[in-house]
Amino acid sequence: MTRALILAVAGLLLSCQMTKDKEPDSGLQGYSPNAAATERAACEARGGNYTKAGLSGGLICIETTRDGGKACSAGTQCEGQCLARSNSCAPIKPLFGCNDIITDSGGKATVCID
Repeated sequence: MTRALILAVAGLLLSCQMTKDKEPDSGLQGYSPNAAATERAACEARGGNYTKAGLSGGLICIETTRDGGKACSAGTQCEGQCLARSNSCAPIKPLFGCNDIITDSGGKATVCID
């Protein structure tokens, strides 16, 4: 009986040792402390400007569209948004604030992005 008890305790101690070496789950899987720097580099490589924007003041990549100013009659004709007030493609993306746009199907809508 004593021998069985000693073996049981030894087994428990060994199992505790094995789990001790395993790194605990911090709940931060996928988190990268360098995410902002990586995102900035990718934005600038595309020719964008990584800056604070919107009501929240969060960092975002503002990119100049290749078709800015081109005439449009549907959202599918533009890299960004098709602006209803001028029937032309927006010069930048994303477009912050409230803007009247022409949707992909040619209808008009007001889109607000903060």
